[in-house]
Parts: sequence; C-alpha cells; structure tokens
Amino acid sequence: MHYLTATQKNSLTHLKKIAVRSNQHTLLLDAGTIRNLELIKNIRDGSSRGTLLAVLDKTVTVMGARLLKRWIKEPLLDAGAIEQRWQALTALNQNIILREEIRAVLEKVYDLERIISRINYGNATPRDLVSLQHSLEQMPQLKQKVGGMPSELLQSMVKRSSDLALNK
Repeated sequence: MHYLTATQKNSLTHLKKIAVRSNQHTLLLDAGTIRNLELIKNIRDGSSRGTLLAVLDKTVTVMGARLLKRWIKEPLLDAGAIEQRWQALTALNQNIILREEIRAVLEKVYDLERIISRINYGNATPRDLVSLQHSLEQMPQLKQKVGGMPSELLQSMVKRSSDLALNK
C-alpha cells in the first residue's frame, strides 16, 4: 500500500487492503508459454487471428472479452470447476433461443468495470453515469433469463447478484 500511495496521484481511500491472488485453482502459464502457444496473439503479426482466443471469442461485452482472456491465460485446475463451466456452456449451447436473448440483453451493457473504476478515481463523467444506469437497468432481465438455465454455475451467479437488489 505504501508503494501505491507514493506513486498514485489520486486518493486510494476506496482500497481497503491488498489481497494476494492464489494460484491454487488455476494453472500458472508464463509469458513465453502464452506467446508460443499463440493463445491470445499470433507470433506472425501480433493479432488474434489464428489463436485460441479468436476461435473461442463470441463475447458481446468488453467485460466478457477480458474474462475470456483471463480464463485462457489462467486455465482451471479443479475438475469440479471445469465440469461446472462445461455444464454452463452446454446449457447455453443447447438453448439457442434463450442464449440469443441473453446476448441481446448483454449487448446493452456497458463496461461496468471501467465505469466503476472511473467513479472510484473521481474521473466519472455524466456519460459514464448514464451508461451505468442503462447497464443496471438490464440486470433484472438478465437475471431472469440466466436464472432459467439448467446450470449450477449460472444459478449461483444469479443468487450472488440477488444481493444487488436490482429488481424493480
């Protein structure tokens, strides 16, 4: 925290503590492995063409794209967690209509992580706040649609989001 306080121009009062991320649940891949396997960028021109990311990326939000990159760079080790993720993907792939409805809702969601970061740093603009409002307005519909999926992982996501009290 001392380093952050000394090097950052803005107040860090929104940070309570620093937590070390444990790699017990994910495989640690070094930068060379990620590069040589062309997981995110290809070696030829540095684009994502021909990479695992290019094959898998069907995301419609910036947050989803970031999460997918992290999942590719940090693959799961726990068989149970892998199975839960697989069941969620299977449920989404088998219910095409509901999946497309979920995608349509997600297309209306802005980059909440970036907006919240701007709010924390005091750099939010009125446009950011309007984007936050529009995104939060999508949450009840998103929860309702995702809640209809037969997946433990998706159900737990809906339960965790119920703490936000976004129901109108």
